[in-house]
Amino acid sequence: MATAARKATLYRMVTPEHTCPYGLKAKDLLERRASRSRTTS
Repeated sequence: MATAARKATLYRMVTPEHTCPYGLKAKDLLERRASRSRTTS
């Protein structure tokens, strides 16, 4: 079964003084889900 490529756009706040922790968590979750889907197919 062929699977379609999925794309996500993540916008997060990064300044010299602050990196949004929610943006880091969202990025990590997306990357983990992508790597998990590649290994199970």
